[in-house]
Amino acid sequence: MNIICSYAGFHDPYYFDGTCGQEMQGPLLHALSAQPCDLLALFNTPLTRGHTESTLTVLQEKFPHIQCRVLEMPVWLTYQDSHTATLNAMREECIKLVEEFPEASFYVNILSSPPEAHPIWYLLAYSGCLPCVVIYVRPENVMLTDWPRIERVDTTTHSFCINIANSPSPQKSTGAPPAQKYDYPNHRALARQMGLAGEHKLFRFTLETAALLAAADLPILLLGESGTGKDLFAKYIHAMSLRPGSRFTVINCAALPESLAESILFGHRKGAFTGADSHQPGKFVQADGGTLFLDEIGELPLVIQAKLLRILEDGVVESLGGREPQRVNVRIIAATNREIPRMVETGTFREDLYFRLSAGFLSIPPLRERRSDIPILCRILLERINTILRTPKSLPKETLHLLESLDMPGNVRTLKNILERSARLCKHTTIKPEDLYFPAEVKATALPRALPDLTSDFNLNEYLQELRIEIVKKAVSESLNKSQASRKLGITPQALSQYLLRKTE
Repeated sequence: MNIICSYAGFHDPYYFDGTCGQEMQGPLLHALSAQPCDLLALFNTPLTRGHTESTLTVLQEKFPHIQCRVLEMPVWLTYQDSHTATLNAMREECIKLVEEFPEASFYVNILSSPPEAHPIWYLLAYSGCLPCVVIYVRPENVMLTDWPRIERVDTTTHSFCINIANSPSPQKSTGAPPAQKYDYPNHRALARQMGLAGEHKLFRFTLETAALLAAADLPILLLGESGTGKDLFAKYIHAMSLRPGSRFTVINCAALPESLAESILFGHRKGAFTGADSHQPGKFVQADGGTLFLDEIGELPLVIQAKLLRILEDGVVESLGGREPQRVNVRIIAATNREIPRMVETGTFREDLYFRLSAGFLSIPPLRERRSDIPILCRILLERINTILRTPKSLPKETLHLLESLDMPGNVRTLKNILERSARLCKHTTIKPEDLYFPAEVKATALPRALPDLTSDFNLNEYLQELRIEIVKKAVSESLNKSQASRKLGITPQALSQYLLRKTE
C-alpha cells in the first residue's frame, strides 16, 4: 500500500502560468500522476482550507480510486509562534498513520507544502516518526528528455540518533543498510566549534533542522536578519552534508557588478563580448562537486534568476558564447535578509525560483528572540577577544544582565562590536555596566531583574535600599523635574530629595 502525505498548496489544484498563458496542473496533481498512490493524507490548516476543498473536488474526478483523508493542523502563523505546535501536531498524525498502516510505503510531496513545513517533514522523516521517501515531481512543461521527472530522497536509508519531544518513535525496518551513520549528538559540538552556540529552544530547533537538511542534498534557503549567522549556518550545513570534503565556494551577490554577474557566475567563452580574451569557466563550474553559497541572493537581477532556476531544475550551465551546455553537480545554499515573499509579490524575485530554493527552507531567529543565549555568546566572544588583549577582561552578572536587555539591530555582529570596543576601552579587568560602549541605535529593553545570590553575606535591607535608589534614578532620568518624578513614584518631593542625597553620600 502506498500513502502520500501532502498539503494542498497555493498552486493546487491548478494555477495560471504566465509564461505560457495557460492554466496548469498544480504540484499535487503532478505527484499523484507520477507516483502510484492508494491513500492521500492531506494535511490542512485554516490558511489552506480553500485549496484543500477545491483539490478534493478535482481528485474525485481525476483519481476516484484514491482514498483521501484530511488531517487538521493548527493555524500556521510565524516561525517562532507556530513551529512547535505544528511540529507536534504533524508528528502526532504521522505516528497514527504509521501505527494504522505498519506495512505501507510512505511518500511526502514536498512542493505542495508551505516552505515552513519543509524542515518539519525532514525532521519527522529522519527521526523515524515517518519513515518515507520525499518526492519532488517536475512539471512536464519544463522537462528535458534526459532528466528524470521525479526525484526521490529516501530517508529510510539514513540512520540518525535523534529523539523528538523525548518520546519513542515507531521505526520501520526496510532491511537496507544505512547509507551514512551520523553521530548526531556531536553535531552541536561541531556547531559550537564553528561559532554557532546557544541553548534556547528556537536556536536548538534551527540547528537540528539544519543538520537534518544537510544530508538531503537539496537546495537550501536561509532567511534571517543581518548578523544572525547565515554564513556560519551555510558552512555548518556543508560540513554536515554528504560532501564535506569538497569545495565550499562563497559568492556575495550584492557585490556582483550587474554587467559582469552573468559572466562571473556562469562563465564565458573567448570572444563572447568585448574584452573576453580567454575562456572563463564561471563559479558554478568551479564549484562542481561541492557547495555554492549564494549570499544576498535577493540582490540578483531577474535575468540571472532565470538562469539559476535552469541550473536548479536541470543541472546544466550555459556560458556566454558557449555552444554546448555543461552539466554540473552543485549543492546550492542561498541566503538573504530581505523578505523574499514580499519581493515575489512585487515581481522583483521569481516565484518559481523561490519555491525551488525553499525545498530546504530555514529561518534563523534573531538574537532578541533568544536573549537567554546572550551570556553564552558573550563568554565565547570574550574568550576570543582576550587572546589579543594584553590584560584579559571578565564580565560580571550585572553586565551580562544589561547586555541581555539590549535590543541589538545587528544581532550577534552588534554584540561582538560592543564587547570588542568595551574590552579595549575598559581600564579595569572587570567590564562593569557603566564600562559598556554601544551605539545610539542600541536601546535597552525592560527585562525582569535577576534575583541576587543568597550567600551568607546577603543583607535584605541593603539590597532593597539599592533597588529603591535605582528606581528613583530611573524616575528622575525619565521626568522633566523632581516634582514629576515624585508623582511617578508616589512619594513626596522631600522623600525624593532624601533618596538622592543618600545616593551622593
